Amino acid sequence: MATGTRIQLVQGSEWFWEDPAVNVAQRTGIAGMLYALLAAPAFAQTDYLNPDGRLAHELSVEATETGGFVGVQSYSFKIAPDGRFTKQYAIGSGPLRAMSGVVSGEALAALAAELARSDLGRMPSRIVGQGKPPTGAADIPTIEVRITWGDKQVAARYVMGVDEPAPAAEQIAAVNRILAAVRNATGR
Repeated sequence: MATGTRIQLVQGSEWFWEDPAVNVAQRTGIAGMLYALLAAPAFAQTDYLNPDGRLAHELSVEATETGGFVGVQSYSFKIAPDGRFTKQYAIGSGPLRAMSGVVSGEALAALAAELARSDLGRMPSRIVGQGKPPTGAADIPTIEVRITWGDKQVAARYVMGVDEPAPAAEQIAAVNRILAAVRNATGR
């Protein structure tokens, strides 16, 4: 089953999904059970987090937002297996800011759970959104994200907030969840 998804049998064959991301094929016994099995990530949380609570590899995430009212925002995160991290960011034409620290064991576990849920190990190496901003909407940024996990590299480029066709929509949502999990783990 997908990490974070709890299936509970209530009143016969009705299934209730705790995780709203899995709320697509709910409430029918066999169909719900098949969906739960097929929605399971290829990699479990243990593929990302060692038994000693360390990440299996260093995680590197670089993100750039171009456009919008700020202009360019760039972020770079590196999280070592033991939780030590460095973060650099610049907003607009402002100075490059840097931070470092240590991600807690609980935050590392949450990050590993999100990597498993987003199925990073199976993501394509290149994700390109097809959406275009609405006419006259120059303030909608284009996002570029590069994720490196061991030998795995994922590069994504898309327009923020624009509807994408499948499978790009799911892949972009997974990239955004990973980026949010990294920001949360490192204190934004």
